[in-house]
Amino acid sequence: MSLHLRPLHRQAVAGYWIGRPFWGQGIASEALAAVIACGFDALGLHRIEATHLARNPASGRVMEKAGMAFEGHFRDATCKNGRMEDVVMRARLASDAGPAKTTASH
Repeated sequence: MSLHLRPLHRQAVAGYWIGRPFWGQGIASEALAAVIACGFDALGLHRIEATHLARNPASGRVMEKAGMAFEGHFRDATCKNGRMEDVVMRARLASDAGPAKTTASH
C-alpha cells in the first residue's frame, strides 16, 4: 500500500500490489480502507484517488469496498508490457458519507 501525496492540493494517489497467494481474502480492501482513513484523519487530505487497468475488475472491487466511487474510464491511457491499456479511475473525498468500508465490517 502507498499514498503518493500531493500536499499542495490536499490529495493523494493510492497504490497497492498483493501477491497472488493472497488474492480473494479481503486483505487489500481492508488495507486500502485503513490507508484512506489515515490519509483523511491523520494527514488532513481532501481527496484520494486510484486507478486500475480496465481488464482487472478485481482491483476495482478492492477500491469499491474501500468506498471509492467510479469517476471515469480512460481509453489507452497507459502502456504496460508494450500494450496500450484502458484505465479506470475511482476516488473518495473526505466529505463522502461514512467511514471507508472494510471487509471486516461486511
